[in-house]
Amino acid sequence: MFRKAVKSRVLKKKNDTLGSLLHETIKKQREEIRTAMMKFPYFNSWPEDKIHQCCVHSVIITYGENDIVRVKDDANVDVTQFVLEGKVTVIQRLVVQRYKDKINPNKKCYRLYKDQNAIPDSKLNLESIFMQICHLRDGATFGLGEELCKHTITAHKGTKCLIIPRHIVIQNFVLDNIWEKIILFLNTVYPTLEDVFEQFLISRNWKEYSENLYNSHSSRAPPTNICIHDIPLTIRSMDLNYSKCFEGAKNNPLYLIGENSSSSTLVSIVSKKESYSREKKAKNDQNIKKKGY
Repeated sequence: MFRKAVKSRVLKKKNDTLGSLLHETIKKQREEIRTAMMKFPYFNSWPEDKIHQCCVHSVIITYGENDIVRVKDDANVDVTQFVLEGKVTVIQRLVVQRYKDKINPNKKCYRLYKDQNAIPDSKLNLESIFMQICHLRDGATFGLGEELCKHTITAHKGTKCLIIPRHIVIQNFVLDNIWEKIILFLNTVYPTLEDVFEQFLISRNWKEYSENLYNSHSSRAPPTNICIHDIPLTIRSMDLNYSKCFEGAKNNPLYLIGENSSSSTLVSIVSKKESYSREKKAKNDQNIKKKGY
């Protein structure tokens, strides 16, 4: 009896501790969700019971690099995502068909395939192209019901999002019907399928042109029959003037400074000065003798 009583008290104490710990954890999570909701002005007019209901059914998730951000949860329920930190990238999938140009058979051409739900097929020359169309940064909202059937959303490293079930967001009244305005704005921002395909063709043509231009210049052999007459006369005359100045500078006693040691340079300068003075004195003496003084 004593052992059973002690064991029941220990289990009760453990259950109380676990219950209080779980209660504190849930309370902390709901406070964090409430703080995140208040960063968006859409929830300022919500009553307290609706905010509490939203905190119960919502969650905050931090994504890693290139994680897929879904607009449906694990139970296949539509959800709305509010970006708290970081940014996400919206990528659109295109199904294109490759064909050869009639004029230039070596050139690859593409057309937009009529069935965008088709899978890649080598027999039909079908390919899937993924184009980045926009970034959604902190403060943005998506998953309200806008057209995202052909889009994939990937997160950057450290992106944090508040995830709320869509039916809770839509069923609660917001002033000025803000949800419908956001849906209309997102559908306007996202480019159409034809616009994305046109941008794909422009980018591909530019890539081919730049590669061909680089290859044509890199493969060109350097000329080997260059002679001095191919150099402009103005440049050659400048070289001639520089050569004359250089020959005159070599006769200067200070020309060799820095090429020898300091002591040898000083001796050479003194000796050249003395020889210069002797040559000058000898010339003066010769002039005096010629004049008959």
